[in-house]
Amino acid sequence: MKSIFLQLTFIILSVCSFSVNTFAQCNCDPGNIIPAGNGNVTINNNEVKCFTSGTFTGTISIKSGGVLCIAPAATFYPQNFNTFQGKIINHGTLKTGNLNDAKGTIENWGDFLPQQSFSIATGFLLDNYGKVVLNNSINFNGNATIINHWEGRFFINVDFNLNNNSLFQNYGITATSGSNSNFTTNNAAILENYGELRIKNANFNPQGNVLNEGMIYAGNQFNINSSSVIVNNCRLVANNGFQNGSNSFTNNGLVWASNTNPNVSHIQLNSGTFINGATGQVRGTKFTNNSTVRGEGKFYMTDVTTNQGSWMGTNASNPIQFFDVSQTGSQIFDFQNQNPTVTVRPASMIAPDTITYGGICTNQNYRDLYETHGQIPLPINMKYFNGECKDGVVALNWLTTAETAIKGYTVEKSVDGKVFEADGNVNAQGANNQYAYTTFGDDYKYFRLAVQELGFVTYSKTITVTCDQNKETLANAYVNPNPNNGQFSLIFDAESAQTIEIKIVNAQSRVIYAKNLNTTKGRNNLNVELNNTPAGFYVVTVKDRTGKVSHMKFIIE
Repeated sequence: MKSIFLQLTFIILSVCSFSVNTFAQCNCDPGNIIPAGNGNVTINNNEVKCFTSGTFTGTISIKSGGVLCIAPAATFYPQNFNTFQGKIINHGTLKTGNLNDAKGTIENWGDFLPQQSFSIATGFLLDNYGKVVLNNSINFNGNATIINHWEGRFFINVDFNLNNNSLFQNYGITATSGSNSNFTTNNAAILENYGELRIKNANFNPQGNVLNEGMIYAGNQFNINSSSVIVNNCRLVANNGFQNGSNSFTNNGLVWASNTNPNVSHIQLNSGTFINGATGQVRGTKFTNNSTVRGEGKFYMTDVTTNQGSWMGTNASNPIQFFDVSQTGSQIFDFQNQNPTVTVRPASMIAPDTITYGGICTNQNYRDLYETHGQIPLPINMKYFNGECKDGVVALNWLTTAETAIKGYTVEKSVDGKVFEADGNVNAQGANNQYAYTTFGDDYKYFRLAVQELGFVTYSKTITVTCDQNKETLANAYVNPNPNNGQFSLIFDAESAQTIEIKIVNAQSRVIYAKNLNTTKGRNNLNVELNNTPAGFYVVTVKDRTGKVSHMKFIIE
């Protein structure tokens, strides 16, 4: 099944590769241009009409087989759709007024901003490669399809109810906001998530079929209803609790109730069957099982644990591992009305999280696309991320807009572009901010940003910064003490008495100290005083007259 998903996703990316030509394919000419204003327009079968500039506020009918093309500079805002059974290709701004029982197709590359609630019927398709903002509800009156593609951004500011066997496929980012913006699937609806679904402050209430190959995050709770069929192959994270009543829940990834307060992050398996696969992991604080648990994998809990249902591992050579940090007795659970079978309590366990959790997630579509195409749907709009090297010091710069609940950025570096290590952190400053960060190159030439959100992380593209630096360094050079309070010694060996150059830069690449100092032959211990210097990360560069250079990172506390 996974190979089919990959093939479908790569087909989507192939379509995206010629997206810039979709408007040109409309064959707009003076004879089929819709004038700006508030007129009445009808587009019949096999007819193409274009709106190329200005604003339209009239009435339109698009019959089956008819096509409307909207240019990037245009705003199409009909007050009424008498009929919508054809197709709209939007590269500009599409606003909709009265739109009822729509059966057509919207292929959106620009901004789709419905101004009223609208209803869609069987056959409706929304293909989103751009931005959709819902401030009003969608009523699913029939079997409809919504596909949010890799570069698509789907913002929902109201309750979203997926109904009537409809399908929502998310490959990019779908995000809700507001305490009442619940995401609900009903009546055998199908949700397939290959990207990130972020329900920021509300609930995720599935009552249909859910396949998760990416990240689903609920700022409040997961409330999984009895008619649901859930397959999780990657990450499900709930901030305020997880309640499962599904008849069938299969977990091959990570289920995490992430809030540390056990009163709100309680994991409750209330009914049905919960199957935990060999790669499945469940993490929370308080845990109660009232249902049937089968399988393998791991459970990591930190508070009161209770088993009142059937609990059986299915593989004696790979039993369920259930670890309770607070457990002090000899039982698996704190309270167990029924004894678990084929289950062990390990002496220790590393808590899984969405940053370090591997297994199926590292091989799923979401990561495969990132590795192949060097892009990932970020919770920010990054205008640029670049870097340069001077005298062995790497200066990284990036500009972001529209940051979405970001905690900060971790700068990561790599020698080979495959294995990365954290170098330092930068706090988020809000939208429309330019960031700067300084480190030293050495053998590192690959850099990326880990964008930190609550409970999980996403990565920027990887950039390459090569330092064409003199590999000869001063012998035995280091900063002492490190960390320090701004007063420290530079210690190194000099081949002769000479004048050396010292320069210190902060994390924003600004020079805060520059001085020439005299050395003696042999061991040198030069005192530096940085009075009233803010706490943070700094790099000191020491260069002698022969060109030998040493870069030393230090921290002021």
